[in-house]
Amino acid sequence: MTTRMAYAQQSVARCLERMERTAADVAAAIRGRSDELLGRRPAPMSWAAKEVVCHLRDIEELFLLRFRTMLASHPARAPGVTAPGSDTRGAAAPAP
Repeated sequence: MTTRMAYAQQSVARCLERMERTAADVAAAIRGRSDELLGRRPAPMSWAAKEVVCHLRDIEELFLLRFRTMLASHPARAPGVTAPGSDTRGAAAPAP
């Protein structure tokens, strides 16, 4: 498993590719498993698979709202995102 530090050093493109695969990877990991198995905690202090999936769903919804708010407030600060009226680096284009 990639460490948090190693993941942080990856390119934005590579991180985006991984995020695009995540839903399919999770679906494949739980496909065909019974509801009982997905709801069973492997240890008292560990989460069940169903809890992990629900957590991912909740966090994705929260971060989507956060990202949209960030882009609406400061579009030029989003790395790798070209906002309308900006150059290819996301910086404000010079006035004509």
